[in-house]
Amino acid sequence: MFLVRPARATDADAASALLEASYGALLAGWYTPAVLEKVLPKITRANPALLTCGTWYVAEAEDRLLGCGGWTRAHPATGEVVPRVAHLRHFGTHPDATRRGIGRALAERSFAEAAAEGITTFECASTLGAESFYAALGFVVVERKTISMGLAVDFSCVMMTCAR
Repeated sequence: MFLVRPARATDADAASALLEASYGALLAGWYTPAVLEKVLPKITRANPALLTCGTWYVAEAEDRLLGCGGWTRAHPATGEVVPRVAHLRHFGTHPDATRRGIGRALAERSFAEAAAEGITTFECASTLGAESFYAALGFVVVERKTISMGLAVDFSCVMMTCAR
């Protein structure tokens, strides 16, 4: 069993360690070592704004974080807010805890709380390795693209959407 709760600023180190373990292990078969070497330091840091927004969650058991993820109204890249649209953000599951429903529980919490605020459409930028996870939640591919993330390497991702 695990508990899903809103993240707190004090979760920063544990969430970053979780993201490092998750992305380091689960993206290895999807991206080259050269790409991961550049990208992992940037994508494995827990975002301070997400930690305190109230809509980004952690899943924990026995004082250990097993997963994280949530949603925001603001688009992660532009800050734009579109009525009735939310963005799933920064999901990760510890590699020792995959296939236990943790990611789904975090997503369902996001869907339920966002729906209570009038959200009917969700968008996300998925890694290549997480595309099947989001598809299982009802997301469909909008576009496949590469982004630079301000680094000297392109990072392939899948833009996805889901009506709820």
